[in-house]
Amino acid sequence: MSNQLTPFDVEGKTCLMRSLKLNLVILCALLATVFAACGGSSSQSGSTATGNGPITIKVGASPTPHAEILRYIKDHLAAKAGLDLQVVEFTDYIQPNMALQDGQIDANFFQHVTIYARFQPATWDESGGGR
Repeated sequence: MSNQLTPFDVEGKTCLMRSLKLNLVILCALLATVFAACGGSSSQSGSTATGNGPITIKVGASPTPHAEILRYIKDHLAAKAGLDLQVVEFTDYIQPNMALQDGQIDANFFQHVTIYARFQPATWDESGGGR
């Protein structure tokens, strides 16, 4: 008999919750970085603030788990932080990069800056994480 935990075990649930909390902390840090980088300049993308209203930010994400995490933030935390969080789901890893380059979204949840900096749509090899 295997001693491995399943997602439904009590200890496994604790690990999954820690992972969710860690992802939320990382997302908050990402959003803070995006807002700090955009502060004081006009935006070319979809982020907008109207007077004292919420700031709109469009984030591209894969459906699971990233979009699920973002929907939780949208439903429970975004309004308190003065954000109108719009989640744009993508089922591949090319389209969100292109949408980010074109200014259709403000942030890309699934990938870090180094890989995005290497992104060239014509030569991108999705299976190997780059060129």
